[in-house]
Amino acid sequence: MDARKRVIWRRASAVSGAWLLWALACGAGQAWTAAFAFSACALALQGGPSRRPAAFVFWLSLTLYLSTFHWRGGDDIVTALLPFAILKHGTLAVDSVMKPFLSGPDGLQFTLPFGARRLSFYPVAGGIVAVPFYLVTVLARAPVSILFLHNLAKLSGSTITAASAALFCAAALRRCGRRHALAVTAVYAFGTWAFSVSSQGLWLHGPVALGLAAALYGACGERGRDALLCGFGLGLAVATRPDSVFLAAAIAGFSALRRPGSIGPIVLGGLPWAAQLAAYWLHYTGRLVPPDWGAQGPMLGVFSASAFWAMLASPTRGLLWFCPAALFGAWAAFRRPKTLAPWLAAGALANIAFLACYRNWLAGMTFGERYLSAPALALLFACVELEPELSSGAAALAWSEAAAFSIVTHALGAYLRWPGSFDLAPAASQLWDVRLHPILNLAAQAGPLHAWPPQARWPAVLAALGLWQLLAARMILQGTSKSPYNEGARCQS
Repeated sequence: MDARKRVIWRRASAVSGAWLLWALACGAGQAWTAAFAFSACALALQGGPSRRPAAFVFWLSLTLYLSTFHWRGGDDIVTALLPFAILKHGTLAVDSVMKPFLSGPDGLQFTLPFGARRLSFYPVAGGIVAVPFYLVTVLARAPVSILFLHNLAKLSGSTITAASAALFCAAALRRCGRRHALAVTAVYAFGTWAFSVSSQGLWLHGPVALGLAAALYGACGERGRDALLCGFGLGLAVATRPDSVFLAAAIAGFSALRRPGSIGPIVLGGLPWAAQLAAYWLHYTGRLVPPDWGAQGPMLGVFSASAFWAMLASPTRGLLWFCPAALFGAWAAFRRPKTLAPWLAAGALANIAFLACYRNWLAGMTFGERYLSAPALALLFACVELEPELSSGAAALAWSEAAAFSIVTHALGAYLRWPGSFDLAPAASQLWDVRLHPILNLAAQAGPLHAWPPQARWPAVLAALGLWQLLAARMILQGTSKSPYNEGARCQS
């Protein structure tokens, strides 16, 4: 980019940045439009991934996440209110900020009573991570409408998830060459629930992904501060969603086996989140037990083989249909047994098996099986180890097809209405209805294109399939990119 264009983009960035600050300070519903403009300008200034690939990934991801121009949340409402409770009232109880957003049945559904206070039904770590995005609004004492609350949820969720993609890329660059790292990162950022769910509201899956990506970056480093970061990321992931403990144990176990001296820094790095959890529980409940245990505990049952199989292969919930590229991570576990790959695959499998013990594993309001977002991240990072195999030949062809299919599927989830029922009983009856896969659902009379005439909906399906093939053709990696680490330098146990 020449100097004149760079000056223009810098001025545009300054204008859009000022617009964003004004919108946040005034409680204007234009906040995420301003954020999109600012992000697009910052992306243009990057000039491509060659100089700073992780920064490029962040701005590209953020721009595309914000480009959907709609909020897609629901269960995130109490997490989106929590930063206001922290900044305005200095509390992690949400009763002071519930009205008018959580009243009636919603207030009972998303909060739990403890004495005179009401606490979030969900862990509070996600709301704590989102606090910086609320600072301008709170300091300016801006009025908050439901539309503006959705703006804040969308902006914070998108930024947190984009940061996880940037850290994922930075971690991958420690393991392989730039071309392969960017290819795998693209699948994570745009071919998983990072695009369709985590970035579309303040879901807890975004902070979990941020924590896991930070932990992976630290696990692939050599310095003491890398181990601290690894522990901090693992603490964030587990504090945000406790079922992340399986992946956290896998990453911590590999790191400790590879570098025994990292055990102490990993534990030390995770202490802030452990202390936060203990202080929260004791202060509000008087016990070292999660406030939601009484409600969530009974939802755990025995392992269900049918649920486990559905999470792998159902066309409305399964990993095979929503992110087939992640399944290459299982292959990496066998091809690279002395790397992090088998640990990640084992952690992902254990995570899915645990979810199969959860009576509400169908996830309610969801796109596919959003609970698979963390296992998908782990399995995709395992694919980083397959750089030689995925650079040419039949494996490269299969990978490009799977990667492109994953991206097209989640792009439909990001931009269009989600298919299927959000209620658990109807969703269970739809598990094996292939017509409810997002691509085929384009042709359905009740699908996202329901306003289109029938003769126009099937061409839309063909267009999606054509986009899949076009993207697959562009994603085939021709030749092996030069890795900064040879095979002997790879992380080994």
